[in-house]
Amino acid sequence: MSDTDHGPDPLAHATEDDHPQRIDCVLVAGGLYHDIDFARLELLKLLAEHPEIRTRVFEDYENLDALREADMIISYTCDVVPSLAAQEVLRDWLDAGGRWYALHGTNSILRLMDDGVWEAPRWAPLMMDLLGSQFVSHPPIAPYTVTVADPTHPLVEGVEPFETTDELYHLETHGDLHVLLETETAEEGTGFREAADAPGKHPVFYLKPRGKGGGKRQQAAAAIAGGITTFSRWRRGGPLSIAVRGICRCSTICCGGVSAGSRIASQPDLQGSRGTPA
Repeated sequence: MSDTDHGPDPLAHATEDDHPQRIDCVLVAGGLYHDIDFARLELLKLLAEHPEIRTRVFEDYENLDALREADMIISYTCDVVPSLAAQEVLRDWLDAGGRWYALHGTNSILRLMDDGVWEAPRWAPLMMDLLGSQFVSHPPIAPYTVTVADPTHPLVEGVEPFETTDELYHLETHGDLHVLLETETAEEGTGFREAADAPGKHPVFYLKPRGKGGGKRQQAAAAIAGGITTFSRWRRGGPLSIAVRGICRCSTICCGGVSAGSRIASQPDLQGSRGTPA
């Protein structure tokens, strides 16, 4: 047995009545073009602040039993496409009341073609329907303004319009989305096949309800996911959580389903380097 002192047990004085119910989380963190290691570490730090959460970490979605057993799933990926079998498990899990907090390029499929142009092939329609969007392109990294689409929602309560410098994601949306934050651009995507379609208004943070909504355990998972989303309340200055400093594809599920958002942070350690596709 290790003699390492890990500090006080946060649950040491919890009674049977107030002991928090265990929440099983799956964190999928992997992919290309970005510092996934940094994001994985920061997310785990946040999750560690909640002793009731037990997290398993994977680089893809192919541990199907882990997906089925999870109360919530957090994904921080770029160009990581689940197999059809995994997509079907995710669909059934969401329909049963699961919560998916989908960050960054979870909704991306990217291929560099022989002519040097990036394409976003529609190879996973089920996946993108579950997520509510697919990444298509982004203009060059530059400042842009994020506005609040639904100021009455508790996840963005008190948030004012703000400017950030990052990749503004041009999304193809699927289904009915409850948009919380949004932005607008007149710039075309650079280096992407569908670059000309980028100008217009795009969601930055949205919810996509799906499924039953679940019972007590799922509601607890949703509350924690929501806490991660609003951690630091979009503060500028002072320490920022991953949900603020990198929040790319933020998904919090309300009543079962998925919510997502585009990149809205300006911290360089979570931005893609110039020349990378997403």
